[in-house]
Amino acid sequence: MPMLVLVFGVPMNIAVGSSPLMVRLTAFGGFLSHLAAGHFDWKVASALVPGIFLGRRYGARRRLKSTKLKMKRFFGYVLAALAGFLIIRTILN
Repeated sequence: MPMLVLVFGVPMNIAVGSSPLMVRLTAFGGFLSHLAAGHFDWKVASALVPGIFLGRRYGARRRLKSTKLKMKRFFGYVLAALAGFLIIRTILN
């Protein structure tokens, strides 16, 4: 999504709608690769699935109540937090 918004200038509401499709396709490819290699842990996957479905429902409802400005700000905060995390991790390692 950052690339769609920042590099290609796609409006935030369209990028938000497009991003889940790309995540699904990428995740499905990774799933198949790990499954074929025997690296897939069904116990971990089954523990994560309920949270994924609840988070998806919460996110969709939250999105309907948000404005574009709020979404952009939140997106900026997430990117800043991620950058901070990566900087700290790099310094500590």
